[in-house]
Amino acid sequence: MTDFIKDWLAWLLDSASLLPEDQRAGLLSRCGERCAQTGILEEYRKLFDSSSGDPDIFFSRLDEISGVSGAVVTAGSAYEIMFRSCLCDLHTQGCTDSEVLCGCSRGSVAHVMRTLMPERRFMVTKLHTILGGFKECRFLIEGSVDAAEDRKEGKAADE
Repeated sequence: MTDFIKDWLAWLLDSASLLPEDQRAGLLSRCGERCAQTGILEEYRKLFDSSSGDPDIFFSRLDEISGVSGAVVTAGSAYEIMFRSCLCDLHTQGCTDSEVLCGCSRGSVAHVMRTLMPERRFMVTKLHTILGGFKECRFLIEGSVDAAEDRKEGKAADE
């Protein structure tokens, strides 16, 4: 990657950091959707399908995916997903160390959950990240609301 592209990415992420959280999340969630579609979504889908579509079983088995683990916080409605290392290519290839980039990961997790369980609405919250100085990335996933009802009310799938 050229120095100009690295600099441009740093400028973009710096500018994004100035946005209110909801606008920054909107900007980065689309990037996360695209990233998930490059391959990881299929890994999650295979594990979800082999878990009989049960999110409690799925999250308890996430450690079967390299570098990932999961936990059931509240059966049927709240989960955590953890990453033991930063898996983002923009970070691992030396392009950026900005924690703003973790909004993309939040969007990726939200997209995976909406794809696996389209009948439910999810809220994904970044708890902490490696780029933020922690030993792991940890996201809280809450999802017990009927997405069909939310669509009638005009609510987003990952508010």
